[in-house]
Amino acid sequence: MRGYYGIELSSSACVRFVRNGDMDGSEQEVFEDVRKRGIRYAYVDLSSPRVQGEILANQIGGVLTLEHAPYTHNHWVCFLDDLITLAHREQGLVIVVDSAWLLLEGRRGELFDLIEAFLVQFHHWLEQRKPCYLCLQMEPNRKLTSLFAPSG
Repeated sequence: MRGYYGIELSSSACVRFVRNGDMDGSEQEVFEDVRKRGIRYAYVDLSSPRVQGEILANQIGGVLTLEHAPYTHNHWVCFLDDLITLAHREQGLVIVVDSAWLLLEGRRGELFDLIEAFLVQFHHWLEQRKPCYLCLQMEPNRKLTSLFAPSG
């Protein structure tokens, strides 16, 4: 419905399920604005063979270089604790999980744990009026992937 529009702003609409039809072509400008504002972001593509089989909390924690990642036990508790720490250090946070449909297909438990952990810590960002979003890109989109490519 909203795609990535407004993710540089604080809002309680913090979890987004994004489909290709929700994207309007402004994504490059949106993520440039995210970068300019100093908002921390992570992009994880679940279709990448490099991350398949890895615990999702560790995938995201590794990209964000979170304090306690990689997690060896209590993954989601440690992950949300690290996100709370970030809330007091960073200007904002955007997590993009690409090919998130794979979570529904075979890793539902991880999807629900991710959403729950994210929501448990979210109020720390909202109280400080800092943007904090979990964007689940449901369908693969090459334009989005190119925004986060190492050469881009």
